Amino acid sequence: EAKAERDRQKKEAVSNIANIFTGSKTKRLESEIADRDRTIENLKLQMSSQRETSSREIGNLRDSMRRQQEQHDSYKRGFDSQMSRIEKYFPAVKLLMPAILDCESVRMSEATIKALLDCKPRIFNPGKKLYDPAKQEYADVGDTEVQFKQDPKDNQFHLHINGKNIFQWFKDLWQSLKQTISRGIRH
Repeated sequence: EAKAERDRQKKEAVSNIANIFTGSKTKRLESEIADRDRTIENLKLQMSSQRETSSREIGNLRDSMRRQQEQHDSYKRGFDSQMSRIEKYFPAVKLLMPAILDCESVRMSEATIKALLDCKPRIFNPGKKLYDPAKQEYADVGDTEVQFKQDPKDNQFHLHINGKNIFQWFKDLWQSLKQTISRGIRH
Protein backbone atom coordinates (compact mmCIF):
# COMPACT_ATOMS: atom_id res chain seq x y z
CA GLU A 1 0.00 0.00 0.00
CA ALA A 2 2.88 2.32 0.70
CA LYS A 3 4.22 1.53 -2.70
CA ALA A 4 0.88 2.31 -4.33
CA GLU A 5 0.75 5.60 -2.41
CA ARG A 6 4.23 6.49 -3.62
CA ASP A 7 3.33 5.61 -7.22
CA ARG A 8 0.19 7.75 -6.96
CA GLN A 9 2.19 10.67 -5.53
CA LYS A 10 4.80 10.19 -8.26
CA LYS A 11 2.11 10.28 -10.93
CA GLU A 12 0.52 13.31 -9.33
CA ALA A 13 3.91 15.08 -9.13
CA VAL A 14 4.65 14.24 -12.77
CA SER A 15 1.17 15.38 -13.71
CA ASN A 16 1.61 18.64 -11.79
CA ILE A 17 4.98 19.25 -13.41
CA ALA A 18 3.54 18.44 -16.84
CA ASN A 19 0.63 20.81 -16.17
CA ILE A 20 3.03 23.55 -15.18
CA PHE A 21 4.90 23.20 -18.46
CA THR A 22 2.00 22.35 -20.72
CA GLY A 23 -0.34 24.75 -19.01
CA SER A 24 1.93 27.71 -19.69
CA LYS A 25 2.59 26.39 -23.18
CA THR A 26 -1.13 26.00 -23.75
CA LYS A 27 -1.78 29.50 -22.44
CA ARG A 28 0.99 30.86 -24.66
CA LEU A 29 -0.42 29.05 -27.72
CA GLU A 30 -3.95 30.22 -26.87
CA SER A 31 -2.61 33.77 -26.60
CA GLU A 32 -0.83 33.49 -29.96
CA ILE A 33 -3.99 32.09 -31.57
CA ALA A 34 -6.03 34.96 -30.13
CA ASP A 35 -3.43 37.47 -31.44
CA ARG A 36 -3.57 35.89 -34.88
CA ASP A 37 -7.36 35.92 -34.83
CA ARG A 38 -7.28 39.67 -34.00
CA THR A 39 -4.71 40.24 -36.77
CA ILE A 40 -6.88 38.34 -39.26
CA GLU A 41 -9.93 40.37 -38.24
CA ASN A 42 -7.95 43.62 -38.62
CA LEU A 43 -6.71 42.55 -42.04
CA LYS A 44 -10.26 41.64 -43.09
CA LEU A 45 -11.44 45.10 -41.97
CA GLN A 46 -8.58 46.81 -43.83
CA MET A 47 -9.29 44.76 -46.95
CA SER A 48 -12.97 45.63 -46.76
CA SER A 49 -12.11 49.31 -46.31
CA GLN A 50 -9.68 49.19 -49.23
CA ARG A 51 -12.27 47.45 -51.38
CA GLU A 52 -14.81 50.19 -50.58
CA THR A 53 -12.23 52.92 -51.28
CA SER A 54 -11.26 51.24 -54.56
CA SER A 55 -14.91 50.92 -55.58
CA ARG A 56 -15.46 54.64 -54.84
CA GLU A 57 -12.35 55.61 -56.79
CA ILE A 58 -13.34 53.42 -59.74
CA GLY A 59 -16.79 55.00 -59.69
CA ASN A 60 -15.24 58.48 -59.59
CA LEU A 61 -12.91 57.61 -62.48
CA ARG A 62 -15.82 56.26 -64.52
CA ASP A 63 -17.80 59.46 -63.85
CA SER A 64 -14.78 61.56 -64.80
CA MET A 65 -14.23 59.54 -68.00
CA ARG A 66 -17.92 59.85 -68.90
CA ARG A 67 -17.77 63.65 -68.39
CA GLN A 68 -14.58 63.87 -70.46
CA GLN A 69 -16.15 61.75 -73.21
CA GLU A 70 -19.24 63.99 -73.20
CA GLN A 71 -17.01 67.07 -73.40
CA HIS A 72 -14.97 65.49 -76.21
CA ASP A 73 -18.15 64.58 -78.08
CA SER A 74 -19.42 68.13 -77.67
CA TYR A 75 -16.15 69.59 -79.01
CA LYS A 76 -16.20 67.11 -81.88
CA ARG A 77 -19.77 68.05 -82.81
CA GLY A 78 -18.74 71.71 -82.78
CA PHE A 79 -15.65 70.97 -84.86
CA ASP A 80 -17.65 68.87 -87.34
CA SER A 81 -20.22 71.65 -87.60
CA GLN A 82 -17.48 74.21 -88.32
CA MET A 83 -15.87 71.91 -90.89
CA SER A 84 -19.24 71.45 -92.59
CA ARG A 85 -19.62 75.20 -92.88
CA ILE A 86 -16.10 75.59 -94.22
CA GLU A 87 -16.66 72.85 -96.80
CA LYS A 88 -20.05 74.35 -97.68
CA TYR A 89 -18.91 77.96 -98.12
CA PHE A 90 -15.25 77.39 -99.04
CA PRO A 91 -15.19 74.07 -100.95
CA ALA A 92 -11.72 74.78 -102.34
CA VAL A 93 -10.19 74.58 -98.85
CA LYS A 94 -10.48 70.81 -98.77
CA LEU A 95 -8.94 70.57 -102.23
CA LEU A 96 -6.12 72.99 -101.30
CA MET A 97 -5.11 71.21 -98.08
CA PRO A 98 -2.62 68.84 -99.77
CA ALA A 99 -0.85 71.84 -101.36
CA ILE A 100 -0.74 73.62 -98.00
CA LEU A 101 0.72 70.50 -96.39
CA ASP A 102 3.30 70.32 -99.21
CA CYS A 103 4.27 73.94 -98.45
CA GLU A 104 4.60 73.26 -94.75
CA SER A 105 6.75 70.19 -95.35
CA VAL A 106 9.21 72.26 -97.43
CA ARG A 107 9.22 74.93 -94.69
CA MET A 108 7.64 77.65 -96.79
CA SER A 109 6.66 80.82 -94.93
CA GLU A 110 3.05 81.43 -93.95
CA ALA A 111 2.95 84.63 -96.01
CA THR A 112 4.11 82.78 -99.15
CA ILE A 113 1.53 80.03 -98.61
CA LYS A 114 -1.24 82.62 -98.25
CA ALA A 115 -0.09 84.35 -101.44
CA LEU A 116 -0.23 81.05 -103.36
CA LEU A 117 -3.82 80.29 -102.32
CA ASP A 118 -5.13 82.15 -105.38
CA CYS A 119 -3.44 79.46 -107.53
CA LYS A 120 -1.70 82.06 -109.69
CA PRO A 121 1.93 81.45 -110.65
CA ARG A 122 4.62 83.36 -108.76
CA ILE A 123 8.37 83.63 -109.34
CA PHE A 124 10.65 83.07 -106.37
CA ASN A 125 13.27 85.72 -105.73
CA PRO A 126 16.90 84.78 -106.32
CA GLY A 127 18.41 83.06 -103.32
CA LYS A 128 15.10 81.62 -102.07
CA LYS A 129 15.55 78.18 -100.51
CA LEU A 130 13.12 75.41 -99.64
CA TYR A 131 13.71 72.32 -97.54
CA ASP A 132 13.66 68.90 -99.18
CA PRO A 133 12.44 66.46 -96.51
CA ALA A 134 13.67 63.47 -98.55
CA LYS A 135 17.27 64.74 -98.64
CA GLN A 136 16.95 66.67 -95.38
CA GLU A 137 18.62 69.73 -96.81
CA TYR A 138 17.74 73.04 -98.41
CA ALA A 139 17.74 73.62 -102.15
CA ASP A 140 17.92 76.90 -104.07
CA VAL A 141 14.58 77.60 -105.76
CA GLY A 142 15.37 81.19 -106.77
CA ASP A 143 14.03 82.33 -110.17
CA THR A 144 11.64 79.37 -110.40
CA GLU A 145 7.91 79.51 -111.00
CA VAL A 146 5.81 78.27 -108.09
CA GLN A 147 2.08 77.55 -108.18
CA PHE A 148 -0.69 75.43 -106.71
CA LYS A 149 -1.98 73.15 -109.47
CA GLN A 150 -4.79 70.65 -109.47
CA ASP A 151 -3.64 67.07 -109.98
CA PRO A 152 -5.95 65.11 -112.30
CA LYS A 153 -5.14 61.89 -110.39
CA ASP A 154 -6.74 62.95 -107.11
CA ASN A 155 -8.43 66.22 -108.18
CA GLN A 156 -6.63 68.02 -105.34
CA PHE A 157 -4.12 70.83 -105.48
CA HIS A 158 -0.39 70.29 -104.92
CA LEU A 159 2.63 72.58 -104.88
CA HIS A 160 4.43 72.77 -108.22
CA ILE A 161 7.74 74.33 -109.24
CA ASN A 162 8.37 74.99 -112.92
CA GLY A 163 5.28 72.90 -113.72
CA LYS A 164 6.41 69.82 -111.74
CA ASN A 165 5.23 68.51 -108.40
CA ILE A 166 7.61 69.92 -105.77
CA PHE A 167 8.87 66.50 -104.70
CA GLN A 168 9.47 65.36 -108.28
CA TRP A 169 11.21 68.70 -108.92
CA PHE A 170 13.50 68.09 -105.92
CA LYS A 171 14.23 64.55 -107.14
CA ASP A 172 15.09 65.81 -110.63
CA LEU A 173 17.22 68.63 -109.17
CA TRP A 174 19.35 66.23 -107.10
CA GLN A 175 19.64 63.82 -110.03
CA SER A 176 20.79 66.67 -112.29
CA LEU A 177 23.35 67.83 -109.71
CA LYS A 178 24.62 64.27 -109.34
CA GLN A 179 25.06 63.94 -113.12
CA THR A 180 26.82 67.33 -113.32
CA ILE A 181 29.23 66.29 -110.57
CA SER A 182 29.94 62.91 -112.23
CA ARG A 183 30.61 64.61 -115.58
CA GLY A 184 32.95 67.05 -113.83
CA ILE A 185 34.88 64.19 -112.20
CA ARG A 186 35.31 62.36 -115.56
CA HIS A 187 36.79 65.41 -117.34
